[in-house]
Amino acid sequence: MKSFDQLREELDKIPLIEGAITAKQWEKVIVAAYNYIQYKDKGNDAAAYELYKTVKKECKSYVDGIAPYASRGDKMWYCGEEMGTMSRNWTGTNGTLKTDMYLSRSRGNSKVKISMKTPGAQIVSSEKNETLALLNAVNDVYMKGNPDPKLKNLIKEVGDGFGSILTKFTTTELKKLAKNPTRIIDVVMEYLELNNLHSILEGKIRSYFNSSTEFRKWFVYEAMSGHVKFAGGLGEANYLLMGDASGFISMQKLVPTLAAKYANGLTIGVRFISHKRGRISTSLRGDLRNSTVWDHARLFLLSEMNFLTESKMPLNENVIAILLRKLLSYIVEKITQVVNLGISALLRFLGLAPAEVTVSGVTY
Repeated sequence: MKSFDQLREELDKIPLIEGAITAKQWEKVIVAAYNYIQYKDKGNDAAAYELYKTVKKECKSYVDGIAPYASRGDKMWYCGEEMGTMSRNWTGTNGTLKTDMYLSRSRGNSKVKISMKTPGAQIVSSEKNETLALLNAVNDVYMKGNPDPKLKNLIKEVGDGFGSILTKFTTTELKKLAKNPTRIIDVVMEYLELNNLHSILEGKIRSYFNSSTEFRKWFVYEAMSGHVKFAGGLGEANYLLMGDASGFISMQKLVPTLAAKYANGLTIGVRFISHKRGRISTSLRGDLRNSTVWDHARLFLLSEMNFLTESKMPLNENVIAILLRKLLSYIVEKITQVVNLGISALLRFLGLAPAEVTVSGVTY
């Protein structure tokens, strides 16, 4: 049986094409393809060039779509893993660029800075400080002329909530507990307790998000572009490239009106995430609307089961049997909650549990 950790590693490497090319690799392949097709320049990324040779047709559609935005002599540069200098007004600490690639004659200077997304892509994943910086940017900059007291209240609730949703066990301790048949219940109980807090906070965030089209527009615009965060530097993306393994879809100027369109298809939620101090904490995550069954399954798994993933609880028949016995012995009243959280559905999805469990004549 595969452990949750093994499953997560597989999910994080969902192939975009045959050969398991990750999103970052795909961006590098497009850069290599552009420079070779336009200038016969193989560049210094041999792996990306070799991958390009296997998907020439798909890459050509990207080059044809990007080329009209280039100036004479522009090459394409990859920067998807670089860190940038943030604005003095930005209170977050994550300097990851919003720009994945850019067009320019030389490195580091560009008027065409591209953020690449695929259908169902993530546009934001941020812990407390970065989330508050994003919300404050919307409130203090974009909505300054039309302030909303409800947004100020939400910012306070997010700050308080993100700070309180933190595991009492470190990830190391959780791993040990998960391997101990008599302590697995501690892992599950903490998951249930924290997931309840998650649901409350997520409900407040979603409620405001769905109530304000103005907020949604500026939230998505800043999350995608980094306009306030990077204040016009290389990190601020000003073009949005949409595409997938089948080829180029579109390239458009990244402006608020475009962000507003994508805001209507955003799935916003609160997730568990590994914390640098060894505990599991909370992050805000926003995904463009998913379009495939596998996308939905992936989002479901990541959103509902990240806690158990981080604890690395081995998923096998013995563990499941022990888990069910403990649940039935100590927290029978929690069974309905567990089912509602999707744990039983997940096990059925993986083919590791029966569709029904009958206890004292009651079927769950």
